[in-house]
Amino acid sequence: MKYAIICLILTLITAAAARSAENLIQNGDFETDFTTIADLASTWTHWGPNEGKIASNVTRDTVNPHGGNASLRIFRPANPGSWFGLVVTSPDKNAVRPKKNMRYTVSFWARTDSPGAATLGMYSYKKVNPFVDGPGVGSFRFETGAEWKRYEFTVNESVEFFCDAAQYVYLGFFITTNYNAPKTMWIDDVSVIETPGITSGLVNDATIAYDPIPLRLTPGDRFAVTVNAKERVRPVNKLVGGVSMLSLGRWTGFPYSKTGEYAMTPKMEDEMRGLRMPLTRFYGVIQDEPFKTREESMDKIVYFLDRVNIPQETTIIELEDYHANSMFTPEEWAATVKYCLAKGYKFKYWEIGNETYMMGAWGNTKAGKAFPTPDIYAEHIKAVSAAIRAVQKDAKIGLSISPTHMKWGNNLLHAARGSYDFVCPHWYGGGDLDNVEEIVLGENMSKLNSARRYNALIAAYNPGLDVYQYDSEWGLHSMPKSGKAADYEKRNANIIGTLYRAVRLLYYAREDVVRGAASWKSYSGNNEPGFGVLFHQSPEKRSMIYWLYYYFNRGLGDWVLGMNGTAPFFTPKKYTAGDERMPSVPATPIMASITEDGGTMQLMAVNASWTQTVPAEITLKDFTAASADGIVLSSGDTNAHPLLERAEDFVSALPVTIKASGISMTLPPHSIAFITVKK
Repeated sequence: MKYAIICLILTLITAAAARSAENLIQNGDFETDFTTIADLASTWTHWGPNEGKIASNVTRDTVNPHGGNASLRIFRPANPGSWFGLVVTSPDKNAVRPKKNMRYTVSFWARTDSPGAATLGMYSYKKVNPFVDGPGVGSFRFETGAEWKRYEFTVNESVEFFCDAAQYVYLGFFITTNYNAPKTMWIDDVSVIETPGITSGLVNDATIAYDPIPLRLTPGDRFAVTVNAKERVRPVNKLVGGVSMLSLGRWTGFPYSKTGEYAMTPKMEDEMRGLRMPLTRFYGVIQDEPFKTREESMDKIVYFLDRVNIPQETTIIELEDYHANSMFTPEEWAATVKYCLAKGYKFKYWEIGNETYMMGAWGNTKAGKAFPTPDIYAEHIKAVSAAIRAVQKDAKIGLSISPTHMKWGNNLLHAARGSYDFVCPHWYGGGDLDNVEEIVLGENMSKLNSARRYNALIAAYNPGLDVYQYDSEWGLHSMPKSGKAADYEKRNANIIGTLYRAVRLLYYAREDVVRGAASWKSYSGNNEPGFGVLFHQSPEKRSMIYWLYYYFNRGLGDWVLGMNGTAPFFTPKKYTAGDERMPSVPATPIMASITEDGGTMQLMAVNASWTQTVPAEITLKDFTAASADGIVLSSGDTNAHPLLERAEDFVSALPVTIKASGISMTLPPHSIAFITVKK
């Protein structure tokens, strides 16, 4: 009897193992009779721009397969775009449907006609039909050669991803990292095997309780808002109007020349002072700079900040290699901090590493080599944090994270908890620049709600501690169709990018999202204007984003005021607002603030509609207006260069009418308005 029971148990175990070893990928052996990838439409597909989706580039090949009679041949012609002709398993018809606490092992065989690096990407959708993006699951670099070689990579549910957010996981094969050279790769016997995994104990940020961004308005046909001058909701967040410095001079020659001389002219200093920046951020302070020591660099930073009236005590300092390919020792960090204290400098925000996740999370071959795993980075920040705190008790230690990547976000928050005071998520946005409202409102609000959700996750891992987000880089980061970097996409910084930043700044200042923020970047070249605030090659000209920050940092009172009323709303279709409780958002968000003495009210409103003029009626409760002045920023050309020939082409007076009950005005399409009302 006992023997029979044992045999039964063994049979059940064997059967379970057989079931778990089932390949979750269809047609992974490519034995099905087909000619091109177009014949595999139900299981494999071809992504990328239309010019890259050439079916004859991905074919069934019966010459020298790894196993069976055939393999998949993938040819990629020379092209600068990384997404050109990407081969993926069909996300809706051939996706892995992961389960809780299970491990997924991806294996395949590959060979190539041109040895070199390739990448396997694992991506997800939360829903299909329609598609709703899920998180990235994994990115794995591998080296290919002329002979068949087996590759294997593993991901764990609740470690790399949560299955409720990544419900449809699919594979993507980037066959090269050198986009300028043609390459052919053959793959065969692709499989994904499911086995029991581990329980991580991590908090699932997709299910964590949090409050989405308060909209403070309700949908209506009219823009009719009542502002209560006596309802002081919260202090205005004045630390969000910063701009990150690109460098000390290594790329632009400003503020220091490439030989170390101070290069800012009085006019350029006036321009920088005109922004009234509450903070900035320097990174990689000696890498490729003319200054040989960290101490010399800190002296140069202080000299510059004092000249342009940017506070030291709120500015972020990141000392290490900006590509995260090397690191300083804890002792070197502590020595720099000790030097600054001895000199009487007021720095206290120390960001440890810049985008340390670039290789480990996203497979970047040029960055992140010092931190191939998040565990290595977590140990580094623990050691550096302890060394700095031993020297400066009130120091604030910054954690570099990728909030959309499980291991380099959620896991890292957990692993390094107790060692950091602020996190640097770099909430860049991106998407289809041809649809202004979708990206300015939908995608932007998604980032804002993601940041609010992340605050709840940070609090869960750091109970009883004041840990917050201090975003050291952000902006609109859409890629141009040419395949070049986002720096070359002028729409990231013209009226589209300026509207995007205006909406973000409005909510950053009005609500509890981040504690401080410095967007990317200070100086840009005229031919790479995508993040242009200042242009070192045209110091006599101003950019659209420059004028946004100029008026934003001047147009903030001390207290956010309570308000209610109606406004036109927009329902995002592609770029959702990031919270299912928020199907639509104000197309004309507004912020009202007041000075401490109650004598001046400041209003900021954004009309993100590209076509609709919006009459605005604002009732002022417990506040009688004696004067009201308005400025409006707007441009009607979505393809314009963000650098302006004349300020008048972008900045104009906004007529404001004073009434017994308040004020009224008309908001032009695609505009940003700043109104100052005095008693």
